[in-house]
Amino acid sequence: MKKLLQVLPLPAAAVGLSFVGLANLFSEIKLLSIICVTVSGWILLSVSLKIMFDFHGFLKQIKEVPLAAIAPTLSMGMILISKFLLTWSYWLAFLIWFLGIFIHVSLLIYFTTTFVNKKQLSLVLPSWFIVYVGIVVASMTASMFDQQNLGEIIYFFGFLAFLILLPVVLKRLKNLPLPEPLRPTLAILAAPVSLNLAGYMMAFDEKIVWFVVIQLVAAQALYVFVLCQLPKLLCLPFYPSSAALTFPLVISAMAFKLSTGFLGSVYPNMSGLFWFILRLDQAIALGVVPIVSIRYLRFMTKQWKVAKK
Repeated sequence: MKKLLQVLPLPAAAVGLSFVGLANLFSEIKLLSIICVTVSGWILLSVSLKIMFDFHGFLKQIKEVPLAAIAPTLSMGMILISKFLLTWSYWLAFLIWFLGIFIHVSLLIYFTTTFVNKKQLSLVLPSWFIVYVGIVVASMTASMFDQQNLGEIIYFFGFLAFLILLPVVLKRLKNLPLPEPLRPTLAILAAPVSLNLAGYMMAFDEKIVWFVVIQLVAAQALYVFVLCQLPKLLCLPFYPSSAALTFPLVISAMAFKLSTGFLGSVYPNMSGLFWFILRLDQAIALGVVPIVSIRYLRFMTKQWKVAKK
């Protein structure tokens, strides 16, 4: 068991996050949703056990900015999966939700003091959005725990963080291209606006139509950009950073689903187009996440065989 956990890369948490995202995206298909939650739970639990069994190794890993930036996908997964624990126990679900927020904030503070204060452009990566905007998953679930005010505050934090980070990340990408092992993280550009949009739709009872439209247009523009890069990114050799190809596609589809569900009542003539695009987005997410997961399994199998020798 320990050897298996040793070969499990920390970025695998992003795959676990993606599966619980799929469970939300396909919530109306109960069997698929249950399968996705189960897979997510196993992955997130495995990553958690890996960290607990080798906490010193974890602390060593997050001294590197790429791994430190991807680590909060574990806390994001915990926050999202708490929704599905409500059917078993409210207090267990709330504990996991609160613990996820606590871990995320702790990692955010660590990341800021360790890397941001260095003010080195070479350290800036698209995965920085995970650290600062990723916590908006709490906005998507806050109302389930009667914490709507907290959800709204977290949304505004994520929204401002995106506005501050975007020009910095774009400057980095323009001046210093990503090395090949980190190129899959380019897909993360599709995530922050969509995550903020999903958080807005879930956290606020009263929505401003023009604000929803602006966020949706921006989210879809970044999503289309990432889709154009996707064939090249999928053709790269496998790297643990390939996990970055998963959640951005899932949250983009989820944000589109939530926002067009609202906008469909405002613009009923667009409902048919919204339906078609949503099905396309869902198909892409449901296709890419298993592909990356299978590549992860192959990678881990090879690593496990080496570790056994």
